[in-house]
Amino acid sequence: MERLYDITQVAAMLGTTSRTLRYYEEKGIIQSTAVPFRKRRQYSEKQIAHIKNILLLRALGLPISEIKVWCAKGSNLEQAMMRHKAALIALINKKCKELNQLEKALNALQSGEDIFTEKKKTIAPTYNRTQIASKWTECFLSGDYDRCFSYFTKMLQDYMPLPVFKRIVSDTCNPLGNFVAQDKIENDPEIQNVIYSYLKYQELDLCIKFVFHKDKIHGLWLSYRDPRCKGDSI
Repeated sequence: MERLYDITQVAAMLGTTSRTLRYYEEKGIIQSTAVPFRKRRQYSEKQIAHIKNILLLRALGLPISEIKVWCAKGSNLEQAMMRHKAALIALINKKCKELNQLEKALNALQSGEDIFTEKKKTIAPTYNRTQIASKWTECFLSGDYDRCFSYFTKMLQDYMPLPVFKRIVSDTCNPLGNFVAQDKIENDPEIQNVIYSYLKYQELDLCIKFVFHKDKIHGLWLSYRDPRCKGDSI
């Protein structure tokens, strides 16, 4: 007869709580064994092994919704982890921007400035940079990476040769899912030679940051934006 373990035993064995096990069972990602005349949950060794796997995935930060799909359909765990990694990167980028803005505000306050008064910004020539960013984005979406590469300055081309650029694009786009729509292209409100292009995908959104030198792209960053997070996550 298969040995069964009480929920309290399993919780102590795995370093968790009975409440957590009951919660996971309510969410449908673990199961217990019903025993006649016993109200407390019982678990077989096979079920305990599965619970160990679930606890590991939760320790890695995977949301219960992803784990539930994996349990029910046997979905690609690697892809789920890559999506979660991309979401974490987007969240970290968002928090870094918040921290940077906070530092600027603190420095202004410590210098006696009024942080609530909007400063006037000087407008410099754009060299049609918005149009260049738009054309580059079109080439990016069509997969014409050779054409994308031609928009770079010589220094950027030397720093990031074409094969390296193509590999970076491939690795970045892998967790995005299918392309949905182009969102917008806008100038940075503070830095005159920086433009952002926003793209919507099935799993995550993508922000392309262009840094221009005259009419050439001198710097390029591809950043994830989790559509579940409010606000800009660059």
